[in-house]
Amino acid sequence: MQLAERVFLLGPNASGKSNFLDVFRFLSDIAAERGGGLQYAITLKRGGLRAIRSLSARRRSDVAVEAEMVIGEKKWIYMLEISHDKSVPKRPVVKREIVKCEGETLCERPDEFDKRDPERLRQTHLEQIVMNEKFRDVVNFFRSIRYFHVVPQMIRHPERVMVSDQDPFGSDFITRIDKLNKRTQDAWIKRVSSALKKVVPQYDEMKIVSKGESEDGIPHLIMRHKHWRPKAGWQDERQLSDGTLRLLGIFWALLLEGNGPCLLEEPELSLHPEVVRILPSLIGELQVKDKTSRQVIMSTYSLDMLRDEGVKPDEVLVLRTEREGTKILPMGLEEYRTKINNGVALADLVQSLMSINLDYLSVD
Repeated sequence: MQLAERVFLLGPNASGKSNFLDVFRFLSDIAAERGGGLQYAITLKRGGLRAIRSLSARRRSDVAVEAEMVIGEKKWIYMLEISHDKSVPKRPVVKREIVKCEGETLCERPDEFDKRDPERLRQTHLEQIVMNEKFRDVVNFFRSIRYFHVVPQMIRHPERVMVSDQDPFGSDFITRIDKLNKRTQDAWIKRVSSALKKVVPQYDEMKIVSKGESEDGIPHLIMRHKHWRPKAGWQDERQLSDGTLRLLGIFWALLLEGNGPCLLEEPELSLHPEVVRILPSLIGELQVKDKTSRQVIMSTYSLDMLRDEGVKPDEVLVLRTEREGTKILPMGLEEYRTKINNGVALADLVQSLMSINLDYLSVD
């Protein structure tokens, strides 16, 4: 299934939207330059292979993921299958790892060295600098994936403590802006201000008070709105609304979090319905329209987002729960396009498809 440059992922609770996004994060965690790897991605970050196995599995099945991507002008395929170590049942090991470029196999495991020394299967070649030289483009692509899900309280709290570098929940959000060089910071503020004026009533201007300039030694983001009082004061992140902070987080992720795929989870949270309706257009405007244009994949419950006329059927995936798990329904399929061409609104069609399916439930 080919994903569009912008993807809207919809489905009911527990249908697998977060798991869909986590597949990309999982590959990124394995390839991470600092502290990554297979054992970290599965055991430390996700609680073991048992925790990531499909709930529909009837036995102790293996876990497999296959990703197909175009990097530059070349088509790559990365496939990884993971099983339990027979000698240490809770330890994950590589059962199969394959890398192909333009149809040519560059890596296929287990190889003769793995068979002589099974301990090698505790690690993927993806995470090993010595072994991934031929497919370093794939490694760098996975490393470029960014997940961002701003929690306003983590930005707003005056005694912020950074959880980690590039915290996806925003604890170091303002610190990261403060670290930008002045030219990049001004360019970001200019583009974000242009977008905010479309959705935040009476928004006027925004600045960053650097760590060295603030009274408490913490960098702050300050904003001013047009007001009946000509000298109305500035407000910092502690006074800004949840919706404004979430918008700032989305704009940051799209503009300055690299060039790889950007993963957004429920970007509509805390936003007014009328803002949600034009959010796809705002996201489209902020996507750079050149060779560095980044793919944006977002999960959402909001049908309002689909009422934006710019949203196309091939950008929408619906997750529908069934007896044997979850089925992905691409709205770009001919049967759905026909209904849309016959006058059915995309949002209404999606709503009908993701209605909770109770056919497989029974009551004693």
